[in-house]
Amino acid sequence: MSSVLSTLRSAQFQYEKFVLNHNSAIGMVESIFRTSLFMMPSRLQSSELKSEALYSAVGLLTLVHDLIYIKHFRKFAARAPPSPEMSKALNSLPSPSNLRASKWLAAIRFVELFFEMAAYSYFLHRRSKKHEKCRSEWVVILVVEILKAMIKLYHYKKSKSAVLTNLSIPPRNSWTITMMQVSNYEPSEDEQGDWGGMEDQSRHSERTGKRPTLLSALESRISEAEVSYRKKQLLAESLAMLRPIVYVAGCIVFGGRSWKPWILSLLCDLGSLRLSRAKTPQELQELESRKTELFLYLFRSPVADILATNIIPRFQRFKFLAILLEAYTSWYFFTAAS
Repeated sequence: MSSVLSTLRSAQFQYEKFVLNHNSAIGMVESIFRTSLFMMPSRLQSSELKSEALYSAVGLLTLVHDLIYIKHFRKFAARAPPSPEMSKALNSLPSPSNLRASKWLAAIRFVELFFEMAAYSYFLHRRSKKHEKCRSEWVVILVVEILKAMIKLYHYKKSKSAVLTNLSIPPRNSWTITMMQVSNYEPSEDEQGDWGGMEDQSRHSERTGKRPTLLSALESRISEAEVSYRKKQLLAESLAMLRPIVYVAGCIVFGGRSWKPWILSLLCDLGSLRLSRAKTPQELQELESRKTELFLYLFRSPVADILATNIIPRFQRFKFLAILLEAYTSWYFFTAAS
């Protein structure tokens, strides 16, 4: 058993070394495959499942390569002398705690549309209408949304941020790879570590002793205000995380063409935005992004049904645009924003 594990570790190391040494070529192949598969009309139509499976596989492989890069760039940065370029590159990477949640969310996002299409193919005979999902399809979507909400909730509980910022894996930067190659960085086989990132080594020292009464009173007031702020933010973030579940559960109970899930979902988003208060530029950027995502409500049923009936037929002369609009109004995960 130990020899098998040793062989697997050696194979993993050789593959990571290959990825780092041929990053440009691998990145180009990934981009070509993902772009061509994304633009393929058959992938966006309900008749083709294999194209989406291939697109998901390429996405997962890209995620693996991204994690390899992040893992080795952190090791390279720990050895290299500090510089503004190095600090900029490290700041562009997610923190170790963010990375653990981001990689699982990214993996789910790459396969979620495949699961939706697979559910469509499997439960097709249960549909009462061609363009209306049956309850079993919504249940599959609900399970995926619950998984994502659990990951977000667990990360939010562990993080110190008041607003759950975007959990995503940044694309690989060619210039940082070049920096590693110019510096003759060579990964060593005895450094095999977790792709989730290295643990934070910082420790906070505790101060002891009595404090002045005035300072203690001031800190007490600040602490009370912070507790109140955190409670309000917890409610706001809970609404944001539960919003997709509320919408999908509403579709199961009331039907996909009912206005009730759409209205309940919109109320969750508006309530979350109303309660949220950003303290950092990253949190402010996240809230602005959520406001922009409200535009996607135009592509969610039952508004999407109005588009499908009145707008899409007018674009039949532009075949690909018509297919794209039909896909965005037919598949839930295209406009889920979760």
